[in-house]
Amino acid sequence: MVSAETKFYLAVGGLLVLVVVAALWRNTVDNPRPADAPAVAGVVLGKDSAPVKVDYYFDFACSHCQAASPLLLAAYQAYPDDIQIAFFPVSGIASQLSSQAMVCAGQQKNFLPVYESLMARQGNASQQDVNIFVEQAGLKIDKFGECLTDGATGQQLTSYVTAAAQRGITQVPTLFVNGQSVSWQNIGSELERAVNLTP
Repeated sequence: MVSAETKFYLAVGGLLVLVVVAALWRNTVDNPRPADAPAVAGVVLGKDSAPVKVDYYFDFACSHCQAASPLLLAAYQAYPDDIQIAFFPVSGIASQLSSQAMVCAGQQKNFLPVYESLMARQGNASQQDVNIFVEQAGLKIDKFGECLTDGATGQQLTSYVTAAAQRGITQVPTLFVNGQSVSWQNIGSELERAVNLTP
């Protein structure tokens, strides 16, 4: 037979469990982790303090990506303190070198000129082209070359493809503004609206 003292401790223990569960549930509700948050960090342009975050999944060989790029960059240039863009190249075989080149340029924090030159070639840049773009951007060519042959660079690109699959992305370009999917055709107006809505 269970004693009164044992019953008391069981009741107290059960109450504590309920309190802890309620606290955990409340914390989850008040501080949810976005379901579509990227699993890995992309190649970032802009300040970490920027209130508007853009995740941009693209392929250098994609014609619509080529059309979306100037719209996205124009919005960033209009609001450089308010917008941060994370680039996620999810390349096919044809644009693999361009994606590797962008990631490696990003390690030297001056990838934008290289990105724009690669995008203009629409995934058809040769190694010679890439070297010219890197030199024109003022990057360290030796450091860049080491990155290109580093297995970690290929793993990073693979992680972008995995992240895209986890977010249910089936086509490019795909853009998220503060976690919400938006049409690339409307990216300029969507970003302007997001900036204007920030406190």
